[in-house]
Amino acid sequence: MSNNIVTTLLTADYLSSRKLPVAPDGRWEPVESSNHGVVLNFVEKVQAQIKRGDPILHDPQVVEGFVDAALHANTIGIDDRKMLFQNGLTILQRLDPNSNLSKKMNNVAIADLYNSLTHPPTNYLGTEFRDADGGRNNNYFPNLGRAGQPYARGVPGKTPIPYHELPDPGLVFDTLLKRRKLEAHPGGNSSLTFAFASLITHSLFRTNPYNMNINDTSSYLDLSPLYGVDQTSQNAVRQKDGTGSLYPDVFSEERLGLLPPSVSALLCIFNRNHNFIATNLLTINERKKWKPIASFAPNDPALLQQDEEIFQTARLINCGHFMSVVFGDYVAGFLGLTRTGSSWSMNPFDPIKTDDGYVGRGEGNHVSVEFNLLYRWHATISPQDEKWTEDLFESVFKTKDFDSIDLQKFGEAVRELRTHSEPDPRKRNFAGLVRQPNGAFKDEDIANLLNDAVESPASRYGARGTPGVLRIVEILAMNQARKWGVCTMNEFRAFLGLKQFDSFEEWNPDPEIAGAARALYKHINLLELYPGLQAEQNMPLGSGSGLCCGFTMMRAILADAICLVRGDRFFTTDFTPANLTAWGYNDCQRDPNNGAFGSALSKLLLRNLPQNYRYNSTYGLFAFFTPAATQQNLKVLKLTNQYDFTRPAQAPIPKVVSTLKGIGQVFNDPVRYKVPYTSDMNLLTQGVGMFLIYDTPAKHDPDRLLATRALGLHDNPEAMKWYANYYREQTQFHLKTKSFRYSLPSGPSSRYVDIIQDVVNMTSVHWAADQLCGVSLKTAANPRGLFTEKEAYDMFMILFTCVFEDVDAEHGWVLRNTALQASQIVNTCIEESLKEVMPKSGLPYIANTINTWINGHDEKPCHKWMRELVKSKKSIKDLTGLVIGLAVGSSVNYAQACAQVVDFYLKPEYEKEKAEIVRLSQLTDHESTRLLIGYIKEAQRLAPQFPGLSRVAVASDVIKESHPEKHPDITIAPGDIIFSSYYNAMTDPDDFPDPFTVNPNRPWANDWVQGTGFHGCPGYDYAQHTLSEVIRVIFSLKNLRRAAPPAGILSGFDTSVLGTKQHMYIDPTGNISPWPGSLFVTWDE
Repeated sequence: MSNNIVTTLLTADYLSSRKLPVAPDGRWEPVESSNHGVVLNFVEKVQAQIKRGDPILHDPQVVEGFVDAALHANTIGIDDRKMLFQNGLTILQRLDPNSNLSKKMNNVAIADLYNSLTHPPTNYLGTEFRDADGGRNNNYFPNLGRAGQPYARGVPGKTPIPYHELPDPGLVFDTLLKRRKLEAHPGGNSSLTFAFASLITHSLFRTNPYNMNINDTSSYLDLSPLYGVDQTSQNAVRQKDGTGSLYPDVFSEERLGLLPPSVSALLCIFNRNHNFIATNLLTINERKKWKPIASFAPNDPALLQQDEEIFQTARLINCGHFMSVVFGDYVAGFLGLTRTGSSWSMNPFDPIKTDDGYVGRGEGNHVSVEFNLLYRWHATISPQDEKWTEDLFESVFKTKDFDSIDLQKFGEAVRELRTHSEPDPRKRNFAGLVRQPNGAFKDEDIANLLNDAVESPASRYGARGTPGVLRIVEILAMNQARKWGVCTMNEFRAFLGLKQFDSFEEWNPDPEIAGAARALYKHINLLELYPGLQAEQNMPLGSGSGLCCGFTMMRAILADAICLVRGDRFFTTDFTPANLTAWGYNDCQRDPNNGAFGSALSKLLLRNLPQNYRYNSTYGLFAFFTPAATQQNLKVLKLTNQYDFTRPAQAPIPKVVSTLKGIGQVFNDPVRYKVPYTSDMNLLTQGVGMFLIYDTPAKHDPDRLLATRALGLHDNPEAMKWYANYYREQTQFHLKTKSFRYSLPSGPSSRYVDIIQDVVNMTSVHWAADQLCGVSLKTAANPRGLFTEKEAYDMFMILFTCVFEDVDAEHGWVLRNTALQASQIVNTCIEESLKEVMPKSGLPYIANTINTWINGHDEKPCHKWMRELVKSKKSIKDLTGLVIGLAVGSSVNYAQACAQVVDFYLKPEYEKEKAEIVRLSQLTDHESTRLLIGYIKEAQRLAPQFPGLSRVAVASDVIKESHPEKHPDITIAPGDIIFSSYYNAMTDPDDFPDPFTVNPNRPWANDWVQGTGFHGCPGYDYAQHTLSEVIRVIFSLKNLRRAAPPAGILSGFDTSVLGTKQHMYIDPTGNISPWPGSLFVTWDE
């Protein structure tokens, strides 16, 4: 029988067997529609299952998908290519919809899809900036954390303590808190640690003097001591001139006059950092929506709009730096990470998914009275800051008997100070510093205050550690706590999930402290929060512990740090490149390899006081620790030889030489003027150096001659022809293999290529890697090579930057260490290649076999010139130094010069010159080549590879400039740095008439674009003839033109270095770089 006949018979049997309904309406009670009887129901289920299909998918991918989800759902995420969700839905649709398993799987699927999105949204367009008062951090509760709101109460106090049962606050201070003897902080923290802690405290707490329940600042780490607590105070520190800048060295917080001057010095650093950021934002102009200030009409509203956008963006980035210091220096020091050389840091910013769901972030924060009390760390005040505070109190209260200062006197004095406080932040000074005409303090004055604080050891936390001068301040704190009705110490511990104390000895095992507390409070459950926190037993110095404060305090500090950051949407959900710009987002990230184990403060100090800190100064890199403690820590880590432990002195400001005559005098006198990059070149050449750093003819001339003869650069026309042909063929090869073809519906087919990254750079890399060093490149023709072309370019780029452009203390450590690693790789390749051509010293059979396997042949392109080198009988080490020095000086800088020539003549204003270059590129006669080289020289003159070069004077001298009526003589003393401004000299109308007009027939003086004097370019003719071939190939392309923007625009901006224009570039990650990025061009086939 068919299924239909069975179903019909069973249905008839069911219908006929039913009893009459008993309900008044004549209907049966509700039942499952499928419940036609056990037999019929079973048959229907079987039929339905057959129709749905087998729910068990016999496919290994199903298991693979479920395993992936189990392992990665809460970490890196599910791999959707493993088809878990689709297979799960397939199983679900094949299950009985009424089964428990089906319902559970349906619920899981719906929950997963629903939870893929946030409900409600955490971000809205148009709310990307912080409010001046901290409002709207949580879009749904705009007053959460806003200035002017009441403090929160985190822990309701439930222990009944009659007020008359509480001990006298003065007695509590005298017996539990007052310092008996000075004890240094066991972790070696400097007083600057707690100067920074004061910035955190003053960012979060500003109790209203008339209503102590109100907090007059925001509950966020928004640098309100710098920017102000509301719009009015914020306006007072802003210039509002269209640049988004603050007034120099100005900050809003007037209370800092009552704190040691290092706190104000730190705020000056953040002020300078804001202005540095604002300047870069406007200069980079990432989204091309801002204009030069001079282009605005007077009173143009667009000027204020531009200023607001730049200011608010710079504020977000600067607060990002503040947050990075909190975790990279402050919290890292608390955990003892710096002492152990660890650069690890907590990451509370990113989404976190656990089995219980997502951990909230960006939901706001609101500080409480408990943490207002917790962040009072007066016991850590250094002896120097204690003396400063005593002098301040003596001047204010006219007495040295600090115990005699009562609450009335203190209140009167504070009101008096507030009344006479300078209302204009631009006129406030501190520590006796005097503002300069531009409003800023001298760099050395700020640096001295900071270095004094670094040298000053902080004191330990804990009982009997607070200076007596602060007795009245501590009494005031205890009175505040009582008026707020805060919880007890044990209640606070219970709130934090910690075990409550059973006795005073458990709280502090020191019998004197425990006994004094028992006498004051009788029972441990009655111990007040403030003295309980301040006098608790300290955590010992050890793994995971560097702050060495009380156990309860440490747990609370870490929890609060996480909440402050994770709860702030501007540090989490809105902390994006879209809001901060790509450059700004990168700028405020920690670098774990910066020589300071991820310190973020070091970046700010070295950036904003560049003349006052060297790249390896422990004062700048480890400012939260005394020099003695830092030296001991680094000694244990066996790193002391990499650092400078002396107190930094201000470096001299370079003296600028701006004429051909003056530059010639300096560069032709290696006796008085030495190259500044000797140590860097020695670093990369295993200490031997090479002729570009040798300042004596006896060492310099023989090696220079050896190199030029070995390369055939010395009176060898045939070699010059070979090199020109090599660069021509390399350029053609990369144009062919790196470009791609495209066509439009109308018009001819075209090709498209990144002319800089994929053609010019790669041509130069192959020269250095193949022809000079023997670095095995991984290419389609050599798939077993060791390094890709891009990797090799990066190595040569970092090597050149380290030697010739290492003028930035902020990035000095990373640059040198990265360059050292690159040099070790390149030096090894050079040494192996040299050994391969050494007479009677071939590689052993096995090593030679491996080399042949890697390179595909025994002979390398570099072997020919290396055979000439080894004839000199110099050591492998000396020859390796010579080779890497030449490679560094003839690879990426060559590519940069070529790239800038191409970009120069693709500019619309040089369309006429481009047409002439295109014509000359089709010709090969001597005159056409001469003119083509002339055009190249002019582009190099007006768009030089670097703005100038420096020398260091070792003897007194007077530099005679050209045209003394415009350029007076320059008096030089030993130690002076001389910056020779090539750009200014090359655009001086006295030496270059009509200097900004391209003239390919300019006389000999234009040859200075390649350097002059004792260390002039050894391959000048080689560079001109090969570069002309590269340009000839590129500009002979049919209808060569820029690609459509932005790809066809070489991203960058002009800046000024010592009064000299320098062009900087934006790399693919949004960072600033001296090296050109991408420039796409197209041409017709």
